[in-house]
Amino acid sequence: MSICLSLTSADISLTKEVVAIIGTVGALAIGILGLNTWRRQLHGTSKFEVAKNILTTTYKIEDAIQAVRSPMLHLRKEGVEEGRTLEEEQRIYAERLQRLNEKRAELRTLALEARAIWGGKTTSMQFKT
Repeated sequence: MSICLSLTSADISLTKEVVAIIGTVGALAIGILGLNTWRRQLHGTSKFEVAKNILTTTYKIEDAIQAVRSPMLHLRKEGVEEGRTLEEEQRIYAERLQRLNEKRAELRTLALEARAIWGGKTTSMQFKT
């Protein structure tokens, strides 16, 4: 028994349409998978950047605290000659504390950004003013 397959012009056009539909659905599926992967990557990158910025700022705060605690003072010559040594020391410590407070404010801002990204998981990261 022999089986002969004969394709007519109607069968070819129908086959082309079916293949086109399957190709379109496949392209849509690949596109959706690609967009989901891209969205996850962007979300992960933003989480990583915020965590890195928080850690970097924490190290900057640590350095600023060490600077505030440093006993080394560079007094201005004019202030010492005029007998204003105490005022010069206060000025130096005020500048050091100002730098520390700026870094703490930066960390508070990053904590708000982290709370926006991670939600309630950052409740242990509260900073007192």
